[in-house]
Amino acid sequence: MSEAFLTDLFRWSTKIINSCSFFSIRAMFQYLSIGPPVYFVVRNSSYDYEHYESQDLIRGGANPSSLVSQIFAASRASNRTFIAKPVSSWVDDYIDWAGNGNCCKYNVTTHDFCPNDVHSRNACRSCNIAMEEGRLTPDDFETYLSFFLKDNPNEDCPKGGHAAYGHAVTYNRDIVSKKSVPGATYFMTYHTILKTSQDYTNALREARKIAANITDTLNSADGGDHEVFPYSIFYVFYEQYLTMWPDTLKGLAISIAAIFVVTFLLTGFDIHAASVVLFTILLILVNLGGLMYHWSISLNAVSLVNLVMVSLNRYLKLVC
Repeated sequence: MSEAFLTDLFRWSTKIINSCSFFSIRAMFQYLSIGPPVYFVVRNSSYDYEHYESQDLIRGGANPSSLVSQIFAASRASNRTFIAKPVSSWVDDYIDWAGNGNCCKYNVTTHDFCPNDVHSRNACRSCNIAMEEGRLTPDDFETYLSFFLKDNPNEDCPKGGHAAYGHAVTYNRDIVSKKSVPGATYFMTYHTILKTSQDYTNALREARKIAANITDTLNSADGGDHEVFPYSIFYVFYEQYLTMWPDTLKGLAISIAAIFVVTFLLTGFDIHAASVVLFTILLILVNLGGLMYHWSISLNAVSLVNLVMVSLNRYLKLVC
């Protein structure tokens, strides 16, 4: 190796060691106590959150198969499911908020939302929501949902939903009736500490299993077409690893089959010559696979493309 190359290599290594990213990654491995957030999204906007039966399939405690209960059970086996904490549920907090007389207030003039920290009775008054068995009636559920999502929490009203759920619930508000119908929503929790690529891939796989089970629960209860899916910021990078082996086998099988057919046609339907070329390509791929294992090169989308291109390139060099 030349002296200039070694000098450049040393400078490059020094930049990496002294970079902010290096210290950030090292600190993450040493000190991180919680993993990335994960959102379980209920996509279908036709879910009837205002009805008690539908609420029981979401909120905690009422049904052991509810969304909150299933994620809570998953968090109890965090070493397998990679779910660190129970999920935060806007449905449960909304019911608690409605039951607190210090929270919901309306403007005496416009009858619209009024912050709970306004104490002047000339400006705002308490909503006095009538609770039935600790629940909001379906009519009140839609009436005061927007109030809950705009209300900031404080010491008198800790369940105000603006901070935690302001972006978690989409809703359509009717201007005339002033009722809000919930649309797509999400329920947030956290993964455990994830350090390796295998941890990230397994966390994605387990989250999808939980979401699929919740989807089946919701659909079997009311015969609807609801969908629950998980999302975290790293999923887009590790989704490829869930189907990497099937994709690899499929890609290589297509390229090898194409090589065999083209060779068979170009050699005048000589199956022996086509078989020899095919066997040679297979040996090259096996050799590359062993080299990747020896050098600890992971199988991903980039290495898959290179394997397919190598098989085609070697074939062209054999026949040309």
